[in-house]
Amino acid sequence: MEVCPGPREPPAAPCSHANGLVSVASWTGYDPRVRVAVTCALIGAVILVACGRGAGERAGDRLAQEETARLEAADGADGTTDRVVSKCAVCKLVMKGTTEHASRYAGYELHFCSAECKETFDHDPRAVIRRLSLPAR
Repeated sequence: MEVCPGPREPPAAPCSHANGLVSVASWTGYDPRVRVAVTCALIGAVILVACGRGAGERAGDRLAQEETARLEAADGADGTTDRVVSKCAVCKLVMKGTTEHASRYAGYELHFCSAECKETFDHDPRAVIRRLSLPAR
């Protein structure tokens, strides 16, 4: 078991009583400029993560709402709202899809007119949904 160094000496290894982390007391042996730089870097990282998370969640929420609205409209394109998009989303709801070429996404079952269209959707479903030209009601 390692012994924790005194407060004025930088530790050779992390103190065993700090669960593998360098204790605050061990920072006293370092140059104050190093402590300030490390502290500023940590604060900056926390701020960037917090700001990025909030903006990303809002943008993600907006995209999810947009996707849901487009899927709901595509679901109703065949006259029924049964969470089954029976027309091919890759062909912009022009071609009739089949159950043979089907995928599930966000609680919806989407039917495609061909294996190629299904593969296109499976590769990037969000891009296909964004390109949907929804029928006029």
